[in-house]
This record gives sequence, C-alpha cells and structure tokens, in this order.
Amino acid sequence: MSGHAAPAPHVVEDYRGVIQLLSDGTVVRSDAGAGAGALLPPEDFPDVPGVQWKDLVYDATHGLKLRVYRPPTAGDAERLPVLVCFHGGGYCLGTFEKPSFHCCCQRLASELRAVVLSADYRLGPEHRLPAAIDDGAAVLSWLRDQAMSGPGADSWLAESADFARVFVAGESAGGNMSHHVAVLIGSGQLTVDPLRVAGYMLLTPFFGGVERAPSEAEPPAGAFFTPDMSDKLWRLSLPEGATRDHPVANPFGPDSPSLAAVAFPPVLVVVAGRDILHDRTVHYAARLKEMEKPVELVTFEEEKHLFLSLQPWSEPANELIRVMKRFIHKDEVLLNDAMDRGPSIIAGWNEPTVHTEYVPRSRRHRLLCPFIRRGSESTYSLMSTMSGSGDNAAPHVVEDFYGVVKLLSDGSVVRGDESVLIPSDDVPGGVQWKDVVYDATHSLRVRVYTPRTAAAAAAGDDGGKLPVLVYFHGGGYCIGALDQSICHGFCLRAAYELPAVVLSVQYRLAPEHRLPAAIDDGAAFISWLRGQAALGAGADPWLAESADFARTFISGLSAGANLAHHVTARVASGQLAAVDPARFAGYVLVDPFLAGVERTAAEANPPADVSTLTVEMADQMWRMSLPVGATRDHPVANPFGPESPSLEAVALPAALVVASGGDVLYDRVVDYAARLKEMGKAVELAEFEGEQHGFSAAKPSSPATKEIIASCGNFQVSFLLTTVDFPSHVKKLALTFNFASSSSCCNGQSTVGATVGLRKRSLLWLEITYLESSFSTLSSTLPMLPTIRSLAKETGEELYDIITGLGKADFLSLGINQETM
Repeated sequence: MSGHAAPAPHVVEDYRGVIQLLSDGTVVRSDAGAGAGALLPPEDFPDVPGVQWKDLVYDATHGLKLRVYRPPTAGDAERLPVLVCFHGGGYCLGTFEKPSFHCCCQRLASELRAVVLSADYRLGPEHRLPAAIDDGAAVLSWLRDQAMSGPGADSWLAESADFARVFVAGESAGGNMSHHVAVLIGSGQLTVDPLRVAGYMLLTPFFGGVERAPSEAEPPAGAFFTPDMSDKLWRLSLPEGATRDHPVANPFGPDSPSLAAVAFPPVLVVVAGRDILHDRTVHYAARLKEMEKPVELVTFEEEKHLFLSLQPWSEPANELIRVMKRFIHKDEVLLNDAMDRGPSIIAGWNEPTVHTEYVPRSRRHRLLCPFIRRGSESTYSLMSTMSGSGDNAAPHVVEDFYGVVKLLSDGSVVRGDESVLIPSDDVPGGVQWKDVVYDATHSLRVRVYTPRTAAAAAAGDDGGKLPVLVYFHGGGYCIGALDQSICHGFCLRAAYELPAVVLSVQYRLAPEHRLPAAIDDGAAFISWLRGQAALGAGADPWLAESADFARTFISGLSAGANLAHHVTARVASGQLAAVDPARFAGYVLVDPFLAGVERTAAEANPPADVSTLTVEMADQMWRMSLPVGATRDHPVANPFGPESPSLEAVALPAALVVASGGDVLYDRVVDYAARLKEMGKAVELAEFEGEQHGFSAAKPSSPATKEIIASCGNFQVSFLLTTVDFPSHVKKLALTFNFASSSSCCNGQSTVGATVGLRKRSLLWLEITYLESSFSTLSSTLPMLPTIRSLAKETGEELYDIITGLGKADFLSLGINQETM
C-alpha cells in the first residue's frame, strides 16, 4: 500500500481545557481543565478533573440531545462499558444539564471507568407518556446505529465504547424508564443488535398504583417526596384520564402485560429507606425474583428519594457508586451465563442491605443557581386536548405542582424554577421566564423574563408597560449560554429590580462559528424584536402585554458588551434596517471585551490577584473567535483600530459603560468611554474599584452587582430625556422628589434630590443624591425611581412638570429649580 495513514489531529488551541481546537477543525468542549473552575463561581457540584463531555443530537425530529462523558484515560486502546443514564423528575421535571445530575454523570464516568450517555427526553404534560419511553427507545436505537457504524461512529464511541457491555440506568422517573426500555428489548419489541445490554440499574425508581402501599399511607420520617407530589406528577404525565394503575406507573397493575416471558439481563434495584416508594420498589424486586429474573436489591436505610443526585458527594452516594461499579464490573462469565440461561445468578436471593456510617444531616447541596427564586416561571404551549365550554373565560389552573409546573384549562403549561423543591438561598422572586425561537435557521433562542410583582405593576407606564433590556451574555465569543446559571441569575435579578422586560439572547459561538457570526446573530435578533414591536397586540403575548418598545436598551457583559456595541453601531449607522417602531434609548456595556495589538498599561502590568480574565486568556479567545489570521486590531476587537470605521458620524444613543478596577481590560474600557466623550457622544462611565472582570455574573447577589443594576435603572431614567428639546438658556435642573411619610424608601427620609445636567439641549447625565443615605444602601430599598416620560413647559413659569409612571402611590410633589446660562 502506498502512502501513510493520516496523522491523528493535534491540539492547535487549548483554552484551559474547556475548549480545544484540533488541527482537523473539530472542537472538543469540556469542563475538565484545571483552570475551568476560574470561569465560574465556586459551586456545590464541582467538576470531576479529567472527565470530558460533549452534547450530541440523537433525535433531530424532536431536537433531543444526549451528553457523552468519557473518563480521563479513555482512548488508551481500552474498550470501556457504556452506561446509558436517564435523569429523574417524575416525567415532568429535570434535564441532563441540571448541575447535580451533570456532576453525578461525571463521577460515574470517572469512577466506574465507563462511557456515560446522559439523555434528555420529552416531558409531561406538554408531551404525555409514552412519549418519554419512546425517546428512551430512540436512544438505544441511536446507540445501535452507532455500533453498526464501526469506525464511522462518533469518534469518542468508536474509540472507547464496548458495545457488548451496555448498561441502562435511571433515577426516579429515569429508573421507571429503564424498566420499560428493558421490557421493550426483552420482549423483542425493540431490536438493538449488535448492542448487548448487560444489565439495568433502577435507582429509587418512580412507580405508582391506585392502592396505597404502606410506606405511602404512612410516609417514613423525613421523607421530602410526598404522596401528594407523586400523585400530581402522575396526573401531569400519564395520558389524560389514566389512573396510577396505568401500565407505565404500575408494571404489575390490572392492565399491565405479564413480564413472565420477558428476557431480563441482571437488574440492580436500589431503594431508599426514607422514601415513600420504598415498599413499591421492594415489591418490584420481589416480583421479578418470583419470576426467576436475575435481580439484586440494595437498600440504603437512612436515605431519601433521589439521594444520589441531590447529594452527589455524600458518603451514601460514594457507597452507591461502589455498588454500581461492582455490578458493572462483576465477573463477565457470570454475566454471559446469566444471559444464556435466564434465571437469577444470585442463588438463594435475599434482600441485602448496605449500612454506612453516614449520619443523616441537613442537606448541604443545592442547585447551581441559588439566585432563581420561587415563582420564577417559564411558559410553553401545548395543543389542548381538553373539551372547552366555548366561552372566552380566562384559563384557570387545572393542576399545580407547587408552582413548578402548572397545567391550565386551555392546555397551556406554565413552568417555574425547579429549585423551589430544594432549599435554596433567599433571593428575589416573582419573575417568570420562557424561551422563544428568534432564528429558526440557526435554532437560536431568546429567554424572555418579565417581573410579576406589585412593584412591577406600579412601575409600568401606559397600562403596565416596562422598559426592555436586551442582554448578551459573556464568554469571549467562545463559551457561555443564556441558560448558564451565572447569566440566568443576573437576568432574573435585573428583571426584578429594575423592573424591566429582560431579553437574554443566544448567539453562535466560536471557533465553530467565527466572527462576525455572533454579531450577525445580534442583528438578526434586533430585526426579530422590530418585527415584534410592529405586530402590536399580535406580538408574543408577554411582549404585547408588558414591553414598552420605545424604551429599549441594549446591554451585555464582556463579549456580550462588545456585541452590544457593534449591534448598536449597526443600528445607529443605518447598516441595519430601520428598527421603528422600536426605539433604542441607550446601551449598557459592562466590562466590554475589547483588544488591540499594542498593550495597555493594565495589560502590560496586570492588577494584582487577577483570576477571572488574564491577558493570555483574552488573547486565546480572540485567536479562536476572530477570522483566521486576523490580529487583535480587527475592527470587532478594536473599535478604534487602524482599519476600524470612524464612529464620529454615527448617531449612537446614550451609553453607560462599566469598568472594573481589577480588570486587565480596565484601560481599554476607560479609553472607550473617553473616545466617545471626545466625539460628543452621551456617555456615562461607572467604575468599580477592586472588582474583577465579569463580577456582575460571577457574584450576582453582591452589593456591587446590585449597584450595577441600580445604575442601569438610573440610566434608564436619565437618558429617556435625551430626545427632549430643552430651552437654550437652561443649564441645569435641580429636582426634588417628595415621598409620602409612610413610604418605606429613603430609610425614613422624605426627600430625594436629583441633579440633571444639560448640554446642547441633550441630557448628559443624571446625578441622584439621597439625603442621609448611601447610594448602595438606598438603591436596594428604592427600586422604584420615577421614570420621566416627558417634560412640558408650564405656561408663564420657568418650571417643568415631570409625569411619572413609577412609584405613583408614594409620589406626592416635585419642586424644580433651574440655573440659566
């Protein structure tokens, strides 16, 4: 044979192990790098060093993905068992992206030495059963196709997976699903050859039945999962009208097919002693044993439902992983023998019990994003299958699972944050959110947040309309997501505290999609928003109800701030079609990600203790995101570079620029604001000494972040006046806001002073001063700064009347003094 085999692709660029760009153009993403922890704030679900993961689509029709994990030593010519995992959540909640489950899968990949496939599936009530089980079968079919593809399979599977040692596991509803997948395969309804499923693991499986089991009738002490919760989840997930004896819920119910003839490989069943489903789980294992199926039951007496994913680093979780490892790596001869002869390989089976020295204690773990409050909701639509009365009555709640899933009478579903079910920190609430597709071609979404509080209702002008804050997340154009906890948490707070309609925009990432792809996506979103504004009452219902498109602000953090600049420049320069009837009143750049070939002082001599963004990290991000061969003076990176178009003639709206004193980009950010000011642009610079790059996302509950949000609120108030034509003789307006004495604002003070500076008949800044109170303290107690809607000259007097739509209940009077030129 002539020639040589093509060399294996090598790493061209490695961003702290989180993103690796290979020489053949492929990209490997991972949370495994030693420096990855610096990208996110410390969490209760840390990543497992060395474990790599990536997402693959297994069902394009339904947009379903699975996450592939492989241990650090995968690829050393050793074939590893494959573990297919299904998450829990009562068939209504959960995702493979849930931090606790993501952490579990990393541990399993590392400690079981297995390739782990964690699959998402459709949830009820939008997709009632058996949709989820169909998806579980689709995962196995997809894996079968991968096995048949040989070297043409996904590279990680082709390199590391032993398709003759496949195990299927699940927790709670995922355990129920694992059972039904086993039945489909064991009964011949699903063919998976050449795969060989060597065993199933059901961890605190979710079963039901009309007749109460003893542990349901008298729940164990300390059980957090209640019969009421279980019943509601079954009502939301089973076909409408079905009872808990439906075959999916009760595999031994009156209408359930017999399992006697089903060929089961070994089955590991794990039961928790403080679980209301304890008796059902023990009964399930006993029934399989009666049928001479190879079953093993392990009991954790002191644990509760879902104890593995709720406390993935606890001692009981450690013990369970050891049990799973023994089950997977038991003598292969025994497994083969069991598959050949059918009956149980466990002679004289008795229920073994695992005792640990673990002392039950209060739960230390919680969800990754503790800022998401109870009552945060996401709404999705589903086609109603209910018979209606034909009237136009507002839909009412048919089923409410603790505010996390609400089924309405018109068939729609309102989803809330699942952390309500787990103790979390005290954070603001009353914000609902949902995802909407704005670019179907690239499958890009925007997450819409709207506050639903008395303050928000009082804040809205024109029948409850609120300003719109468009937000682009950070991540150096290479990482980040709208559903990442640090982005989601900040947007929840911004929506609540401003208050405003917040639109968090997804965009394509590099190096898969190099710039200007992300900026094109930002422009596409603005076009979508313009279309929504033009639709009026026909727009998305949340926007039609709450959004004041005439008060739209574009904002972003880090790379998102860079993106916000370029999108704003496109709009202001006319490169982007007119955005009427939307009006962009200003833009907010928080720690914008800027660059240049020549080093600034802060880059040449970085501030002490820089951790979140170093010069080397920034350089790598630009190499991976800019067009191949471009330098840091590319116009996207350096808006004032040698080839960058001048902004002199661009009619930019007012800008609020935030600079962190401990950021290596500090000098560039300050220079950006100074350049705009030199051009006569309306710009305000807010500096936060001692803070590092991206602190508003890394520390969304900190006083400094609250001050940023308050600054955005003040910025909205001030720059709404920029279009007002002031008399030329007016130099300054001194405003005094008087509040009712019963008001809780101002720490008991009754007066708030504000100074408005004018230049060339345009407002440059609004300086708010609060009597006998610090800004940072008062900003948290006074979220309802009056929104100035218009100025009208009073006949015969040099006074202006300010019409407010915010804080009407407390606002009593306004006194104005003016200084003339």
